[in-house]
Amino acid sequence: MTVSPGSSSLPEAAAARVEFPCMDGARAIAALIVVLNHAGTFATLIKVNWAPSYLRLFLVPLGRMGIAAFFVISGFLLYRPFVLAHFRGTQPPKYGAFWLRRLGRILPGYWFALLGAMALGTVDFPNANLGDYALTFGLAQNYRFAGITGLGIGIAWTLVIEVSFYLVVPFIAWFIRRAGAIAGLSALRAQIVWLSTIAAASIAVKVAWLLFLNGEVQYFRRWFPLSELGYWLPSFMDWFALGMVVAVCSVWRELGGSVPKIISAFAQRAWACWVLSGMLLVALTRSGLTVDIWHQDGAVTGFLLNQLSLLAGFFLVLPALLPGERSGWVRRLLATRVFVFLGTVSFGIYLWNDIIGEYLLVHRPFPTLFGHIATYVFLITALSIVIAYFAFILIERPARDLVQRIVGSTRSYSDSKLLPHWRIGLAHSQEELVGWVDPSSISSRSGKAVVWGAIVISSVFAFLLPTLRGLLS
Repeated sequence: MTVSPGSSSLPEAAAARVEFPCMDGARAIAALIVVLNHAGTFATLIKVNWAPSYLRLFLVPLGRMGIAAFFVISGFLLYRPFVLAHFRGTQPPKYGAFWLRRLGRILPGYWFALLGAMALGTVDFPNANLGDYALTFGLAQNYRFAGITGLGIGIAWTLVIEVSFYLVVPFIAWFIRRAGAIAGLSALRAQIVWLSTIAAASIAVKVAWLLFLNGEVQYFRRWFPLSELGYWLPSFMDWFALGMVVAVCSVWRELGGSVPKIISAFAQRAWACWVLSGMLLVALTRSGLTVDIWHQDGAVTGFLLNQLSLLAGFFLVLPALLPGERSGWVRRLLATRVFVFLGTVSFGIYLWNDIIGEYLLVHRPFPTLFGHIATYVFLITALSIVIAYFAFILIERPARDLVQRIVGSTRSYSDSKLLPHWRIGLAHSQEELVGWVDPSSISSRSGKAVVWGAIVISSVFAFLLPTLRGLLS
């Protein structure tokens, strides 16, 4: 089927809300690998040689990989309604309602976690003034000229970038739509051209920092853009842009168009996405990272960490963003009740694992058990899940429902009035997964060649990366 975005021939069903039955599972995977990264870090702080160096090195890039997965998901989900409106020639989501929904989703849970961290004594505000508190509670601490070290919850630097994206995404959508119309571009071409430009500009920002820093990436630099290629949105915009590109593909497919073959080849083979993600993780361990948590990465290593983490996180969650010709074991796993539950409370897990890890590090309630990764993984994960669950049913979900009522939406985050308040509905995803397939996606020899070629190339790249990195240094 060939369609023209903006024409009246587009199917009306495309305006309906689309469910993604694997999305919660993808969030769960992203949150859990962040937990593994933090657990390994805390274990190292207590006992340096708690495990062989290769295992400790394997855990080092997981944190950045999980963050990349979350940013790709955000770019996909938040931009998709704007793309659909552009292609259909209709009004985009109202900006005020959009921002209110996003802030209602993130701020209540964050404030609860921040207050909890302050009560537990795992965060402090050294030499802080009222402005520092305002920045921290307002999720703007990354833009503090005195630096972000020791200010609030450590992992919350990513939320600052996330909120920055919330603020600009409606304007990005408006600009692309307007600029495309002025240039006489079709909606599809305008999206491709400008999203590619945004991603390229973000990469250029990081390259500029590499040249400016002259090979030195220092975490403790006082001005925010000069810390690890910049803890600000321009340095991570390509991460969101990749998810936005997939959103364009998703809407285009939904409206009867075809997804680019290179993306479709992987969407059809979810297992290959995870294999490639794993190979990129191996490459990350050979990019110059060290197990010394106080070691300052060189500029080239910092750049490789960012870009390889993006690709690894992207392929990790791609099966949740686009359907294939069949469900497959990867998507069935992501849609299981356990992963749906963990994904539902993943925001709390993401925040509280850092807080709990800090608390255990300081107080060490079970000194004979500490220094082992299994101990940290179990305690941090279990306690994070429990607290995240209660935070979700008592704080996050009621706040989201309140915001939905304020903006006049009929959608509710509460699963059903028939369920007790403490229940989280989990049974829907497997049923939805049966219908979430793309029967038009037919495996082809060219698709198989693309997939296997990418796996072979990534394997060779991982093997040769130390040599290539030496040439760049």
